[in-house]
Amino acid sequence: MAAETVQIPFGRGHLAFKAPRGVELEALRSKPKKGLRDPDAAVAAAVAEPLSARPLGEVAAGARNACIVVSDITRPVPNGLILGRVLPVIEGAGVAREAITILIGTGTHRAAPPAEIAEIVGARVARKYRVVNHDCRRGNTRIGAVTNPLTGAEIPVLLDRRYVNADLKIVTGLVEPHIFCGYSGGRKALLPGIAALTSIRRWHGPELIAHPKSAPGVTRGNLPAALSLDAARQAGCDFAVNVTLNRDRQVTGVFAGDVEAVYDGAVEFVESYVLTEPVAPAKVIVTSAAGRPLDATFYQAIKGLIAVLPIMAEGGVAVLAAEASEGIGDAGFTRLVRRTRDVVGWSENLAGRRGFSMGQWQLQRMAWVRARGAVYLVSGLDDADARAAFSEPFGTLQAAVEAAAASTGAKRIVAVPEGPYVVTRPVH
Repeated sequence: MAAETVQIPFGRGHLAFKAPRGVELEALRSKPKKGLRDPDAAVAAAVAEPLSARPLGEVAAGARNACIVVSDITRPVPNGLILGRVLPVIEGAGVAREAITILIGTGTHRAAPPAEIAEIVGARVARKYRVVNHDCRRGNTRIGAVTNPLTGAEIPVLLDRRYVNADLKIVTGLVEPHIFCGYSGGRKALLPGIAALTSIRRWHGPELIAHPKSAPGVTRGNLPAALSLDAARQAGCDFAVNVTLNRDRQVTGVFAGDVEAVYDGAVEFVESYVLTEPVAPAKVIVTSAAGRPLDATFYQAIKGLIAVLPIMAEGGVAVLAAEASEGIGDAGFTRLVRRTRDVVGWSENLAGRRGFSMGQWQLQRMAWVRARGAVYLVSGLDDADARAAFSEPFGTLQAAVEAAAASTGAKRIVAVPEGPYVVTRPVH
């Protein structure tokens, strides 16, 4: 599709660019999908008439306490909408409000401070219910193990004991393309969402991350996804509520009930509009992390680069617009980035290297991009940090695009404004 100007999400706003003279500009987007007219009613209906499960009120009957897992700030999940319908049903079934724990699935991410908790679950829920952060370093208990099929090594499954010990176990989330797990949501709320660091590290093993089926939009043969499912079956999940969104972050679908049926139904639905049209690989790709919340750190924004890797030509340039208002990432990832000089060489030797660094799985994927070509970065990082993150800094998106076209001699640019929220495919 030809276009003269493209808007690229950046923080809470947008940046715009035009194609240089004589260069064709093509924009890849998800298919148009209307948001639900009444999302609140849709959640209520899904909870009352779930997939492959009894209604939530019946499931909750007799439970003395409950634990509800929600996503952290890095996922644009409408938690307030979901909880607004789930919590009254649980209480109506006899679970006392003080016996309900809302557990933020941080994985290895930082804990949410009080103001952010209110943003995640809504001010009213934050004020009236017990909302806590998962801690991957403490408070976890072993429930079993899964086996890495590539190495035969055991991956112990240790999950937050507040979930493990709950009478009523509920997970919520968003089903969207995921950097290596195919799609997020469903079982991922548990591993890695509320898993111990030991489990998360081994689930992010370099050989699993490097597997060809560990890619956005790939479900069949996806090993990390299969391991998460196995862990969820061991842990148990009484009820799940997942949603899908469109490019404007409007709710397009609500799926509730059995965690596996919910995930499968949501994936089938979201695939109908997030798979972009196949295109020939291009020398210049313009992408983003789709603005907040993913582009708050460079760590998360790498997902925008991975999303376009299938359509990035050898020797090309990926232009990434990401505000990175919170910097490169957490302290561990920032240290890893700053001490790595040759990211491609580092990645090639990763499987045989002893030790494990936090966030190395994201840098491993960044290495794949750099092995393909260059990254031009428009962000809030200072120039030194941008270069440390294996990118060439530019002050404006227009300047970055023009430089990319000039350096590659490209006569065609492909823009992917939604970045990691779509699945790109090359023409075969």
